[in-house]
Amino acid sequence: MKKKLWTITKLLIVIIILFMAGCLIMIQFTCVPVTKLTRMGFSGGKEGVQYTHHPEYEQRIQTIEEKLDVSYASAYDLHTYDIYYPKEKGSYPLLLWVHGGAFVGGDKADTRTYMEMVASYGYTVISMNYALAPEQKYPTPVYQMMELLEDIQTKDYPIDFQNIFIGGDSAGAHIAGEFTTLQINPQYQEFTGIKACLKPQQIKGFLSFCGLLDIKAYDDTDSWLSNFLFDQSAWAYFDDKHWETSSNMKQADFMPWITSSFPPTLLTDGNTNSFMKQAEAMDKCLKDLHVSSKLLTYDNDLPHEYQFQLERTQAIETFQEVISFLNKQAM
Repeated sequence: MKKKLWTITKLLIVIIILFMAGCLIMIQFTCVPVTKLTRMGFSGGKEGVQYTHHPEYEQRIQTIEEKLDVSYASAYDLHTYDIYYPKEKGSYPLLLWVHGGAFVGGDKADTRTYMEMVASYGYTVISMNYALAPEQKYPTPVYQMMELLEDIQTKDYPIDFQNIFIGGDSAGAHIAGEFTTLQINPQYQEFTGIKACLKPQQIKGFLSFCGLLDIKAYDDTDSWLSNFLFDQSAWAYFDDKHWETSSNMKQADFMPWITSSFPPTLLTDGNTNSFMKQAEAMDKCLKDLHVSSKLLTYDNDLPHEYQFQLERTQAIETFQEVISFLNKQAM
């Protein structure tokens, strides 16, 4: 009996070793399995990731209207958005938000309650979905931002198109940052072959929550697992296993193209398993160019995307800073 059990144990060990070896071989040739697993990790279902509500949430959402899962004209997948705006008739500054998810996951619904709160302070907020890797590649999300802005200008929404804010979280902040840089720098447009759809003076501010701002350092966090997953998702997004030296990565690297025309900026990041060094680098870059920039940091240990965890005092403080920033920069 013992001999039989030992034989079975050895067989299981061999199977496990062969399985692991097979996985290691497979990920040398394709990023699809890992990116699909990563996407599952970001999935919060139809209602999105459930974060703690702001203490004033139930009261303030009574003052807004919303339309969910609205389609915008696009040549690509996942072309929907949610829009929130005050019930009181008027023309309000627009905050266009791009969700995170390592380019392979996430959903506009993840930040729904947060954006509802922002809208209650007198803003029209649009949170957009966009096509994900590996099904779609770079620079599809940037094109979709342009498609969405073109589409909503045909709608009867309460939007002041001379007061536009662009923002995003995590990988969404990179997409938003690249888009914003394209609008203000004709040389970057020429380098990428992507034309602007807004005039620089229309953009009043840029916001980054735990943003992936320096794409070259995507897989340079303090977590080996995150670095592995990010390396795989970058492979999927840029369609190149050696993405660090790819032409797509060089095109997407927007920070060297930032000029003094970049809009006033609010940056905030956690200090655990996130991109704080990148926020610090962008803050310095902007200040060296004499662009108004504020970097929110805290001494407490704060994780990636802490901003949406409104049970935290620091997240509440950051929310108030967001509203103050919007109020100050809106004309």
